[in-house]
Amino acid sequence: MIGIVAMAAAAATGAPPTVFGLEFGKPLSIPVCRRAVLPGGTESITYESEPAVTCHEPDIQLRDAPWHRGTIDFPMSKAPVFMDGNVLYTLVVDGRLEGLQIETLNHNHTEAIARQLAAKFGKPTSIEHDQAEVEGIAVPSLVFTWRLRGLRVTYTNIDDSMDYGQVLIETPAMQRVRHNRDESASKARTAL
Repeated sequence: MIGIVAMAAAAATGAPPTVFGLEFGKPLSIPVCRRAVLPGGTESITYESEPAVTCHEPDIQLRDAPWHRGTIDFPMSKAPVFMDGNVLYTLVVDGRLEGLQIETLNHNHTEAIARQLAAKFGKPTSIEHDQAEVEGIAVPSLVFTWRLRGLRVTYTNIDDSMDYGQVLIETPAMQRVRHNRDESASKARTAL
């Protein structure tokens, strides 16, 4: 019910809906995850794998992309049921959350995942039959897309592995950054 209220408020203001309580277009407002502690009490360079509260690991600049990527880590008991594990990726542009990348359970859970996403975002704008490439083999897949005010949500039931799918949630700002990167890469390939 809270998710529906957040979507209605977002629709009225033109702001994108919140997802997992996260606001798009703004810096993350949840705490930074705690570092793991090694035997003897020394702090590790890695973060706790089972955080007590939902938190984020700071974003890093990717070598092959103009955006930063970090993670949101959920306590296992609070991780969304359609996720594969308890971690999702943040897509950060100019210090603001502009997207989420979520590995989902495998294709055997397609209907349940699509129902959960439809409960949050409404009826999909489109459902397309596609082909994923898994280890060089073309595999039939489904792509569900929701085009909302301020967000595009895409669920692909088979990504590049049969073991998981992917939900990609992007603001228009993230879509522009991705489009510009893809266009530049295409021009570079054409120039060769």
